[in-house]
Amino acid sequence: MAKAPKRRTGSHALNLYEHQSTFNPNMPIRGVLYFARQYEIYIDENDLDVYGGGLVRLPVPQMVVFYNGDRDMPEEMELKLSDAYMETDGIKPALECVARVINVGYGHNPKLMEKCSRLAEYSRFIQILNECKENEKDLKKATYAAVERGIEEGVLLDILIRQKAEVCAMVLTEYNEKKHMKTLFQEGYDSGYGSGYDQGAIEDKRSSSEICLTGALPENRSGIL
Repeated sequence: MAKAPKRRTGSHALNLYEHQSTFNPNMPIRGVLYFARQYEIYIDENDLDVYGGGLVRLPVPQMVVFYNGDRDMPEEMELKLSDAYMETDGIKPALECVARVINVGYGHNPKLMEKCSRLAEYSRFIQILNECKENEKDLKKATYAAVERGIEEGVLLDILIRQKAEVCAMVLTEYNEKKHMKTLFQEGYDSGYGSGYDQGAIEDKRSSSEICLTGALPENRSGIL
């Protein structure tokens, strides 16, 4: 996890990015906890006095979630911390945190994809992977087939050639984790418990599970959950 930007770097933003394939409505809650920790670090590293008479200047928090799952989602939406608050009887909340959710699934947000070719290639590879999984029941064979097809199409070429084994292992690991979580959920259900940038140009994004893009994307991020 990256540190908050220091005062003398000239940065005026504290950016938080997450890339996910499973929709999580609790991102603003996670965000506010992360931002609080990062502001503590920022204040400490810059020797700022929050008890003094002068106003302490802080970097602007920005939170973006890149979503590419199977759920039907709009091109863009906002999640707010205030949506999680219990009934307040007209009391105005003193704290808000907004997460901007951008759908980066294949075919979505074409203007954004035009300005960020790496993200477009990633989106296409996930689509290829899903298609291969539909045609091949053996996940390992489907994953290797997707990698080969991606190479043929020139998608994420440097990563798929250089890190083929790592990419395949990453996909298989996530699948096993999801399968395990679904099993636990079903067991709980049966027992009676019941049933994720700039304007246009993305400066940083990294997948948290589907594929490791380390080394393939810009490294000027401020934070990743």
